[in-house]
Amino acid sequence: MASITSHCSVPSDKAFLAAAFSSFSGQNLRHSARFYGIIVSSRLNSPAFRFRISCQTSSDASPASSVNGEAKAELKDFLHISDFDKATILKILDRAIEVKALLKSGERSFLPFKGKTMAMIFAKPSMRTRVSFEKSFSLLGGHAIYLGPDDIQMDKQEETRDIAHVLSRYNDIIMARVFAHQDILDLAKYATVPVINGLTDYNLPCQIMADALTIIEHVGRLEGTKVVYVADGNNIVHSWLLLASVILFHFVCACTKNFEPDEKTVQ
Repeated sequence: MASITSHCSVPSDKAFLAAAFSSFSGQNLRHSARFYGIIVSSRLNSPAFRFRISCQTSSDASPASSVNGEAKAELKDFLHISDFDKATILKILDRAIEVKALLKSGERSFLPFKGKTMAMIFAKPSMRTRVSFEKSFSLLGGHAIYLGPDDIQMDKQEETRDIAHVLSRYNDIIMARVFAHQDILDLAKYATVPVINGLTDYNLPCQIMADALTIIEHVGRLEGTKVVYVADGNNIVHSWLLLASVILFHFVCACTKNFEPDEKTVQ
């Protein structure tokens, strides 16, 4: 059983490869079966600062409902890792490995996002996140538009609902890196195109999907491994916990007092 300390660093083109095939594939879902999320149950074996979690999916599956309304019924957002079931997550990771190998070989004819535009909302700027998303979308044939804090301020200069409606008309996908988690939920609620969670104060799903991909590349698998994270119980930990609620592996979080992860997420 392998041990992974802290979270793994990943090449810049991984962050979007994992998210793209789960969220923007919504454009292709118009002609194929929709991915459904499932309710999962987890067993907590250790309290306080050391969380050892072995999780299995429950038998009672129900459709994910990240977004309300019929306008988006055939699309899929990527807001939480646990919105997807185990089979879907593993398929996304397998697909990311295939696409990464294709790009590393120099092949540039695979352009699933040719003619597509992605709006990138950066309420919280990040050099690494911008470069990884913009580069990856470009490699796959798309065009990304950067919207920084001076360009857009959600629920300040303009209501999130109006922002979502306008960006949906001009773009095929929206990625948002925001402060409050409610902002990404509201954006997804009103947008009529897929929305990717680039970061919130609650979780960071794209980073953890990229980390999971790195583990698979170096260890050979994620299921059955042991992942150790030593840091504050922050948004990264929350996403690891959500992933551990879907795929069976041990996750250990060591953090100091008063910096524990969200109790509801742990439960």
